[in-house]
Amino acid sequence: MAADTSVDVDVSYTDGEGEGPADYPSLQHKIEKAIDVTKTGLEEYDNPAVMWTGGKDSTLTLYFINQVAEKYGYEKPTAVFIDHYQHFDEIIDFVEHWADEWGV
Repeated sequence: MAADTSVDVDVSYTDGEGEGPADYPSLQHKIEKAIDVTKTGLEEYDNPAVMWTGGKDSTLTLYFINQVAEKYGYEKPTAVFIDHYQHFDEIIDFVEHWADEWGV
């Protein structure tokens, strides 16, 4: 029988309530908000992880999180890539290259 691995996590998604596009009129405003959100996540969670598909969205997210972690002295979170053996070889090569380059 497997051990009970359930963990209660208090996650609050109220940050940003009542805000809209006008609150972030420029790219710089959006970047500053993303830095704040990323720092909060790296500070509040004991063992955060980032799911990484090798696609553009998750690659940009992982890049951004790594940059924030390095700049502010946080430990880089674990990057989780699930190889379901149906990826193109180029995706695997891409993920392996950047995992080595970024130290994740």
